[in-house]
Amino acid sequence: MRSIWRTSIGVRFSIITLLLVFLIMLAFSIHDTARSYEKQVNLLNHQLEQIQHSHLPFLVSSLWLTDYDLLQQQLEAIVRFPYTDRVEVEDDEGNVFHAGTAASDGAQMKSQPLVYTRRGTELPIGTLR
Repeated sequence: MRSIWRTSIGVRFSIITLLLVFLIMLAFSIHDTARSYEKQVNLLNHQLEQIQHSHLPFLVSSLWLTDYDLLQQQLEAIVRFPYTDRVEVEDDEGNVFHAGTAASDGAQMKSQPLVYTRRGTELPIGTLR
């Protein structure tokens, strides 16, 4: 093998070319994977923001008014978001309302306190998980 490496410029050129092509493909693959991951994380964060801005006020209102049928419908709407397997709301009395399937292994749980503001006073009325 050593004698082929020394005598044949074609073999050296082929090996070096293959190594360079492999390294370039590896670099692009790593870059593409990192970009794809970052894009998915940004999409997930955007969806969480959207849930917080568009659904939390209605969840708080439903809990405050004890309209549990409307609360259940809102939870079922939230669970339709991609990457959301299960949504739970626990009220201040310990009642748990949920929609979706059981959380899968490796799933990350986010928790958000639900607070009703009345006359400048914040009253904790539950937790969104």
